[in-house]
Amino acid sequence: MEDPGRARLAWSHGELPSAPRIRAFTVAMAGVAGFTDAVGWMTLFGVFTSNMTGNTSKLGISLGEGHFANAVSRLFPIPVFVVGIAVGAVIFEVARRMSRNPPIAVFLAIQAAMISGFMFLGLSMDVSTELERNSALFFLLTALLAAAMGLQTAALRRVGSIPVHTTFMSGMLLLFAVQAIGCIFAGFDRRRGEDPDESPPPDYSPEVLRFAGTIWLGFLGGAFLGSLGITTVGLWALGLPICVLAFAVVLDLRGNLVR
Repeated sequence: MEDPGRARLAWSHGELPSAPRIRAFTVAMAGVAGFTDAVGWMTLFGVFTSNMTGNTSKLGISLGEGHFANAVSRLFPIPVFVVGIAVGAVIFEVARRMSRNPPIAVFLAIQAAMISGFMFLGLSMDVSTELERNSALFFLLTALLAAAMGLQTAALRRVGSIPVHTTFMSGMLLLFAVQAIGCIFAGFDRRRGEDPDESPPPDYSPEVLRFAGTIWLGFLGGAFLGSLGITTVGLWALGLPICVLAFAVVLDLRGNLVR
């Protein structure tokens, strides 16, 4: 059983306790990120709002091809994403110096408000035909989603001893692959009789392997639902991740997440 006092202290540094409800929450947040990333890509001229690696690659390609207008739209979400991370880090640092823990609800509520702003601004017009690349509204819509994803990145960095990323999947695929190979070799060692009474080393855990894979599946599922939603009901589909975030806010305020 985890020490509640340690969990509260750890949360001041961006780490959540490794409990089943927290793992489910983490997967849900990956789903929210995948959903909003898909919606952003489909409505903002192929711009990613959480995958900054993709934006960086496309920025380089656009510059190399001389498509400078495209380059601007690829570049813009990157510093906004970083600003979102910085805001989350500021909240943590201020709370730590006050010897307090920032409620998860603070991060979730801000994120839900940003996604809601994107949805209602987008619904005020036909984004598929009226939105113009590099217009003021384009930059505002991009900023809302990119900053929301940056904030989520800062807010959720570890679950217990496991480093997690819910807004981009490269780190989770790395963790999955390393854990898979480690578990395979640990199994070989046991079959050869080496340390037969010991379980796989803590660094190579089937539990961590499953968790990393589930986070990837959560992001994939969110992207699938986002794509499906935007093609069927349009931006109203964002009501789903907003409801997920609102539900998590209620759980945290009732003390059912960390406390």
